[in-house]
Formats: sequence, structure tokens, C-alpha cells
Amino acid sequence: MRFDSSDFLATLSLTSTLDDEGLARTLTTSSRTADHAPVRSLYYRRPSGPRAPRLNEQTTRFAVTQVSYGRGGMIASLLGCPECNGCGARPLG
Repeated sequence: MRFDSSDFLATLSLTSTLDDEGLARTLTTSSRTADHAPVRSLYYRRPSGPRAPRLNEQTTRFAVTQVSYGRGGMIASLLGCPECNGCGARPLG
């Protein structure tokens, strides 16, 4: 699944659900939904920052900060992911 990290505030979302079976994560774009668990590799190529259309300056700063933390958490949660070029080209976990 390809996406531009700048889509996080516009058309990209990450959802986490905790239930009796554990933690489930899904990544949703405007055209696809993917389960986060079977991810085998992550490739960063010119990631861009999030865009926050129609928000005032203060709300934009807050939203961009939250998106940055969320993106970092998503990457850090890829335990066992064998390839991650944006993570020093080493396995995570």
C-alpha cells in the first residue's frame, strides 16, 4: 500500500482497537484499508509533512504535532518488520 505521509490529516487515517483478542490496527486511505499486523517492510521515499487545509494557525500547529507523534508511533509499532530503510536499514524489534 502506498501513501504520502502528508495525507494524514486529509485522506489517511490510522485506527487502533483494543479488545479481548489484543490490539488491532488498520491504515485507511481514500481507496484502501490495510491491516497493520502483516506488514513486512517499510520504505521511506521523500516523506512530506502533513497538510492541514482550512484550519487556523494554532489548530494547524497542534494537528501537525499530533500527526507527527502518530506517524512515529505507527512506525515504532512495526515490531518484527524485517526491512525499514528509514530506520537505519535494520530490522525493527
